[in-house]
Amino acid sequence: MTNFRYCIIINLALLLLIACKKEGDNPVTITTEIFKGWVIQSSGTTVSLNSVFFTDINTGVVVGDSGIILRTTNAGVTWETVNSGMVATLNRVSFVNKSIGTIVGTQGTIIRTTDVGKRWTQQISGTNETLHGVSFTDANNGAVVGENGTLLLTTDGGTNWLSQTPIKWDTMNLPVSKYFYDVSYPALNHIIAITGYNLGFCLCTTNGGATWIYNRNVNGSSPRIVFLNKDVGTLYCPDHTTGQNFIYILRTTDGGVTWNYSSTIGGTYSNDVSFSDLNNGTIVGYPSSVGGSTIQHTTDGGQTWTPQSSGTTASLFGVFFVDANNGTIVGGNGTILRTSTGGQ
Repeated sequence: MTNFRYCIIINLALLLLIACKKEGDNPVTITTEIFKGWVIQSSGTTVSLNSVFFTDINTGVVVGDSGIILRTTNAGVTWETVNSGMVATLNRVSFVNKSIGTIVGTQGTIIRTTDVGKRWTQQISGTNETLHGVSFTDANNGAVVGENGTLLLTTDGGTNWLSQTPIKWDTMNLPVSKYFYDVSYPALNHIIAITGYNLGFCLCTTNGGATWIYNRNVNGSSPRIVFLNKDVGTLYCPDHTTGQNFIYILRTTDGGVTWNYSSTIGGTYSNDVSFSDLNNGTIVGYPSSVGGSTIQHTTDGGQTWTPQSSGTTASLFGVFFVDANNGTIVGGNGTILRTSTGGQ
């Protein structure tokens, strides 16, 4: 009798499903499969993709060479091309909230969106230098850095960008390129800028650029900064001068005024890092000549790192996690990778 009742229930459910399906509807597909690790997504392009940012789990923007901008509203199931109006290489994208974002690139390119990346408007940077880093602390106050000592600040959302000269470059033993690689703006008037190419240093201001604090104890060819609040930050400094590819990790608890050595990751050359909180972070980079992973993951704030499989041989240039589980990586040859399990 019990089996008979179960059969009736199942048949009624099937009849209801058929009744709800109109002629011409797509077939109903039911799946419970969950993909673990990193899944390759279709970007629709073969150009290098350099940076990625998500404003929530579903909505994200990717930028790359030849002025390409890609946008998704379904977690990367599909990516649409957005007209940037640019042919320049786009190096970095950052959003300060769910609507307002900024992209920087070669030829002094700065473009801005106020509608979640649907449309982008060019801003006047006042320079032709290649720009590598951008950070905003709110809709109006932001900073951009790049080559030849370029450091630009705005207090009006980029309507006007003002050039800063925080140090006397000619009196210091620094690279000819005077190369700023990354910048963070964790709180109003509080800005941290980092140079690279093995003679690195950190510049920090807490008064909007009126004065700068100089810290020489930072090395790395292409460092990245991560601040999750105004005091606690981490520097990831690749060093490939020995051919072994190390990442030196430095930490600050005073907003970037001083930095102390934390740990070292061997066998990896990093291009980007993303932390969703104080504990969970991911580093991506080039394939290593000594067999190191191009993806490294931490769940203890960077004290220990675990390699993850990318499923690709492409160089990886950008990574962004919106929370501990949901992240996206971009790289060469139009590569886009997605995880909903923290890459594990």
